[in-house]
Amino acid sequence: MSILKLLLTLGLGLVLGWGAAQWPAGRQPGVGTDATLPRADATPDLDGLRAGLAALPPARRQQLLADESAFAAFTERQVQQHVLARAAEAAGLAADPQVAAAMRDAAARVLAASFLEREVPVADLAAPADANIEAFYAARQRRFAVPDRLPVWQIFIAAQATDAAALGAARSRVRQLLETLLAGQSGFAELAGRESEHGPSRANGGYMGLLAPEELKPEIRQALLNAPQGKPVGPIETEAGVHLVQRGALVPGRVPTLDEVRPQIVQALREQALGERQAAVVRAAAAAHPLTFDAEQIEVWRKQLVAADQAAVGRPAAPQK
Repeated sequence: MSILKLLLTLGLGLVLGWGAAQWPAGRQPGVGTDATLPRADATPDLDGLRAGLAALPPARRQQLLADESAFAAFTERQVQQHVLARAAEAAGLAADPQVAAAMRDAAARVLAASFLEREVPVADLAAPADANIEAFYAARQRRFAVPDRLPVWQIFIAAQATDAAALGAARSRVRQLLETLLAGQSGFAELAGRESEHGPSRANGGYMGLLAPEELKPEIRQALLNAPQGKPVGPIETEAGVHLVQRGALVPGRVPTLDEVRPQIVQALREQALGERQAAVVRAAAAAHPLTFDAEQIEVWRKQLVAADQAAVGRPAAPQK
């Protein structure tokens, strides 16, 4: 089996932009229920499917295995990869220097990842000790702190800041909407659902969620912090358009308890332990199989790559320091 076929069987066909994890259960785009594919000598074997599944997130892998049609579609994608690999070989792409280099790099990454997984099995990692969990929490409480937040609603009218006419029309429309609200002729949620041009919040009656002031655009943040609770404010102009906004009661910030963030800390400590053990494996491998690099040659390569990138977009290469 060629290197290209091997890599595709292992699931590295994902580099072609397919990524089975991106597709919902069932048939994927371009794969009909009665699609005809040249399956002879192209069907992945069990080991290939196992390797392809192993490259997916656990939740997606379980979803595929639990759904007959989704698993069939996944297998069909693997078949397509083999078909394209055969076509690529027939076209001589495997001999292309850039393709060959990419194949070597992909093979090295697969081997390196497999070696690390064998030497440091995740399942062998011990659970963090309670003392370590408590010390981690004590040293990083500020990291877990939840800031003050405001419930925010908006009605948004799109207008480019460079389009004076559109901006003026949007401003006038927001003023009319504000008058409607102040006159009690409509509620904010009803008006936002009917008039706002921001799709996600419009579907929720204009509600943007609980937002920290720092998450808001400066113009909107200042207006909301100065506004009474429940009173609509506008028009407020940003680079995207004109806003009519309203705030609820401030939700004070707080530091979660240790029990609330324990799962996050356990995960962080496990990842830290995994990283340390993997680093030790890398050091041992480097000592047993040393590779040396010429720092000056690496800099020459960098400059050559920069020049090639500049040439590809039609810009002269900047002087390299």
